[in-house]
Amino acid sequence: MNEIIGLPAIVSTRHRIVIDKSLRNLLNIPETGSVLVLINRNRLQIFSDNASVPGGIKKEVSIGRFNLPMDWVHSNEVEVGSHVFLVATEDCLLVCLSVQKSPSTDT
Repeated sequence: MNEIIGLPAIVSTRHRIVIDKSLRNLLNIPETGSVLVLINRNRLQIFSDNASVPGGIKKEVSIGRFNLPMDWVHSNEVEVGSHVFLVATEDCLLVCLSVQKSPSTDT
């Protein structure tokens, strides 16, 4: 069973998502400007541009919209019209795919 683990964001044309204003404000991500992104196998980590992030790739946010990295989109088979999930952490915004819930083990 799939489980929602954050705020859903629809993947629109050009594999773009809108980052919610409250999440942007919480993490000092500009409405329009630069951010740093760490690309992991099944999630992205988005940091404010003034964070110190070794290996971070500079990307742009435009009017709250963020283009997902195409290598990540293709490797995770993210389709236009699908959802990713936004999760605020202490220092970054996670962009996650839906996750498979672990089966519970009753003893």
